Amino acid sequence: MHRALELARRGAGLTSPNPMVGAVIVKGGKIIGEGWHEKFGEAHAEVNAVKKAVAPVSGATIYVTLEPCSYHGKTPACAPMLVREAFRRVVIAVRDPNPKVSGAGIEILKQNGIEVTEGIESKLARQLNQPFFKAMQVSLPYLIHKSAVTIDAFIADSQGQSKWISCEESRRTVHQLRAEADAVLVGVNTVLADDPELTVRLIQGRNPKRIIADPNCRTPFNAKMVQTASEAETFIISREKSWRHSPLKNSPLIPLLFEGEMIPWDEMLKTILQQGIQSILVEGGAILQSSLIAAGHLDRLELFISPKSIGKGHRMMQFLEKKMGEADAGIHNTWKVSGEDAHLSSTYRVY
Repeated sequence: MHRALELARRGAGLTSPNPMVGAVIVKGGKIIGEGWHEKFGEAHAEVNAVKKAVAPVSGATIYVTLEPCSYHGKTPACAPMLVREAFRRVVIAVRDPNPKVSGAGIEILKQNGIEVTEGIESKLARQLNQPFFKAMQVSLPYLIHKSAVTIDAFIADSQGQSKWISCEESRRTVHQLRAEADAVLVGVNTVLADDPELTVRLIQGRNPKRIIADPNCRTPFNAKMVQTASEAETFIISREKSWRHSPLKNSPLIPLLFEGEMIPWDEMLKTILQQGIQSILVEGGAILQSSLIAAGHLDRLELFISPKSIGKGHRMMQFLEKKMGEADAGIHNTWKVSGEDAHLSSTYRVY
């Protein structure tokens, strides 16, 4: 199962809105086939493992990180295929949370005399596909907040400049996070201060979709994200009345509109999920991140702490104030050395 999970990770950033899945076929005590879901819309892990098998799979055991699907979507269902191929046993890490499956695949296997074992390394399998599990369970995308801070806790100097707080190794890690996320979200102040592209350049990987939170349509028409919106799908969250009179209406930006003064994050995130976006990397700035956290939307934090000190500047959080006993705390925390920086990965919710 560990090997199947390792294979599944190869689909990171390529399978969404499908989950990452890996499969390993064992017969006579030897691995005879391996596969993973390589890309959305293409063959599932079980099918790829069968195709790559170096011996007949009849009577074999297949280890799969997620319950085999039971319905025909973009590709044929996997559970009936395992029956046709006459597998003796199927070992499953975790049930599929998709209500279209959720036990139906297992039932097909059992009804056809296949031995089923489930729950093997289920915790690791759930961790692998947290965005998928959250989308299925609560119909909201998974939010990863990313920030780089100086050792005295500033995200930018007093002039608003943040290039570069973190070292190059940390920036490569951020580009990996972008490549694995469905979309990157920034506030309009970040667009005005940095004019970012939010693409993947420091590693090999696919560019995510991009979202600008800009209630008053202050994004310049010549901003890089606007000018490249026809190449990389780019959304703008705006008030309906602001968008109605904005020159951005003539740009390739895709509007996600709301009424009122404040962005209704619960409603807006559900709308974003409907665009096929299950995971969002929130890159800034402080007001945007603070408003999302205040609204209860923090699933994971990726924090890069630089040894640099500037003494004065812009803080990471705005307008949030809690007593120490009420503080949000990560339930799984991992520290790593990232070049000159320290990298904290902190999980706040598990689905």
